[in-house]
Amino acid sequence: MSPTTQILFFFSTLGAFNDFLLAGYFFVSNRKKQLSQCLLAILMLALSLRIGKSVLLYFNPALDEAWKQLGLSACLFIGPALFMYIDAEL
Repeated sequence: MSPTTQILFFFSTLGAFNDFLLAGYFFVSNRKKQLSQCLLAILMLALSLRIGKSVLLYFNPALDEAWKQLGLSACLFIGPALFMYIDAEL
């Protein structure tokens, strides 16, 4: 792996991991639970799964089909979660 590829891998996984942690924070925060907060956490979790799957596929082309399907399943949740989050905020 070249140094530029390692840097790309590091920042890509860091972005997916930060999104995953922020989604977890929104689920367990002590603030008043609101529907929009839970929907935002679901949206961020779906996005982090999708980004993480894409990073794995880019750096490991021999990825198992189950991981590819997990990323496609996350795509199914992104649109409805975004719609419901915007609807809950308005």
